[in-house]
Amino acid sequence: MYKVNANETAFIVAGQCEDEISFVFDDGKKLYVSQNFLHYVSPVFKAMFDNGFKENKTREVKLPGKGYDDVLEFLRCLHPAVQKQISPEQILQVVELSEEYQVQSLILKCKDTMKERLTSELNAARGKQDPTTFFRSFDKSSGNALKLEKAKNCLSILTTCLIFQYDDIISESVCVLGKFGYGIFSGTIAGSKQHRTKMLEDLAHDCKHMYDSLPGNLKIRILSERLHLCDNTDML
Repeated sequence: MYKVNANETAFIVAGQCEDEISFVFDDGKKLYVSQNFLHYVSPVFKAMFDNGFKENKTREVKLPGKGYDDVLEFLRCLHPAVQKQISPEQILQVVELSEEYQVQSLILKCKDTMKERLTSELNAARGKQDPTTFFRSFDKSSGNALKLEKAKNCLSILTTCLIFQYDDIISESVCVLGKFGYGIFSGTIAGSKQHRTKMLEDLAHDCKHMYDSLPGNLKIRILSERLHLCDNTDML
């Protein structure tokens, strides 16, 4: 008979701790968390509980605007009995929650994961990932879509790091983005109309918009990095 792993039920099944409170989301879903656990891992929650939170009677804390899956990932990465690795797909949401609730240990893990993802996205754009995951040969349109997708992910990391002033990862993002072609940022990589697809156009638009929204000095740094690499084969 299959035995349910405690890690699989952590936070999603009620009644696992005596000091339980519920996180309630906009869609009515709930997560169940030990108050002492939150008190220990987050100074923000500690201050809320020490000062007597208004939801004390109902034992429910509403989290408007927050995603159920993102908060569950955040909690499972924090819990010492679970210690889940941070999902690259949810890293930006997890780091935002970590900053909001001032969880320094998880912030450091998030920063390491973002650095790793920058490298993996660049390698994926070059076709250096596992061939079972990425095609090594595809037509030009598919290749451009892959580069745009990976550049967009790197730009998302850079944008988040600007908010939280992670200077070391900002510098690393600049180095990685400098290896992508200028067509990624100008939108011209979408190519001629007969070779464009809706997905390609959307990705090109998103990348151009994200690049245009960067501070001027950062755009100059990315272009300078690109120029510095012009005589180097380490470019896409």
